[in-house]
Amino acid sequence: MSNQATITLEQLFRYYKALPHQAAAIKELEADLADNGYETAMRRDREWFKTWSQDGKQANLAAAIALIKEFEGVHLSAYPDPLSGGEPWTIGYGTTRYSGGVPVKRGDRITMIEADMLLRLEVDRIAEKLRTSVPFWREMDDNQKSALVSFAYNLGSGFYGSGGFETISRCLKEKDWAGVPAAMELYRNPGTNVEAGLLRRRKAEGKCWGSHRPQYQQQTAKLSIDAPFTARLTPHITLGEFALGEEARRFDRADQLEIAAELAAFLERVRVAFGGKPVIITSGIYPSSEKAEEAAFLAAKGYYHNSPVYTKEQKETVEAIEKLQLFINLYPKSSYVADANKLINELDFKLEKKAYEIAKQYNLISDYKASIKSFNNFLLEFPGTSLREKAMFYRFDSAYKLASLSINRLKDTRTKDAIGYFNSLNKAFPGSKFLDEASRMKEELLNGNITEITKS
Repeated sequence: MSNQATITLEQLFRYYKALPHQAAAIKELEADLADNGYETAMRRDREWFKTWSQDGKQANLAAAIALIKEFEGVHLSAYPDPLSGGEPWTIGYGTTRYSGGVPVKRGDRITMIEADMLLRLEVDRIAEKLRTSVPFWREMDDNQKSALVSFAYNLGSGFYGSGGFETISRCLKEKDWAGVPAAMELYRNPGTNVEAGLLRRRKAEGKCWGSHRPQYQQQTAKLSIDAPFTARLTPHITLGEFALGEEARRFDRADQLEIAAELAAFLERVRVAFGGKPVIITSGIYPSSEKAEEAAFLAAKGYYHNSPVYTKEQKETVEAIEKLQLFINLYPKSSYVADANKLINELDFKLEKKAYEIAKQYNLISDYKASIKSFNNFLLEFPGTSLREKAMFYRFDSAYKLASLSINRLKDTRTKDAIGYFNSLNKAFPGSKFLDEASRMKEELLNGNITEITKS
């Protein structure tokens, strides 16, 4: 069966990173909305969603980030190249240029948030490069992609097909995936004082790559809730096993069947991990319990407790929101709904704070174009945020500085854009504590007399 569940624009833009495939998906979505309306176009079985999710697979590169952090180390003050004693200067986790192309220079300092942001941006850039250059990228699992991203972070994102990388390029081209870990170990600068460290890194990347397990396709498209118990969810697990062969235990909702398919796929992976030994299901669905509602809430709340502080990756936060929202959808009249909504609001604010801080960090590292774009996305994604006033001011601040640094042929257009952002701030927050400073900045733009400002 096709997945006709809808997705909201807010959910969509939580994952938006301005990647090329996402931009292409947005264009397809716009056309779908125009032709078919919101209710139909926002379903997950639409063509635009396949483009958005890269045929259903969005990479989780947490393993790549962990590898890079382990072997690169972090420096919050710029340090010189060990060979030249000067340029290129490096900061954070090996960053030599900020996202706007500005080189790191002597005396630069950043925060841990900025270091993590620069790393995430570079990892995303490398992953996009590999997606378009390395064969069979879409068929790789997240650990395999992460291993290659770490490898490329160290040796360059253009390694595939380049001179000196013939062995690993051949393995990837011929889909000799079993040979990739050994091929990685060739790139360790033999005979140098860095060989031992590079070999440890290559072995860690090979181990990450080698943790790949065969994936099993869920065959829910062939099944319905009234399918016979002999029907197979996966190659070794039947529908009847989940009901212990008893009609009274049969699933009566499609979402239950989809969850069963996910669990069956997991059990198949368990089977592989234990050498292909059979997996026996010893319990199935039980009649409704008076404690089912409470148990469902506590299970969802468990995901809330896994959510990290806002400065870290927020995958667990998004997952917690989804689980709590699923509970609300299943038990809309529950006495726990108020508590679930409260938890969702707390989690939402973490996402807001993370997005706001990233946009502000772009401002602080003088990447004003990226700052404006990030603040625009932030205000669109979180229209009711308590950080709206600050976001609108710093968006104007970035536009003001971008206009002041522009060449003559761009200055007029960018000045008009900045004035527009000022007007938006003034209209939304006529009593803003930022308004006096913003008004002075606006007058400087209009008079062409730009001076340094102090932000609060």
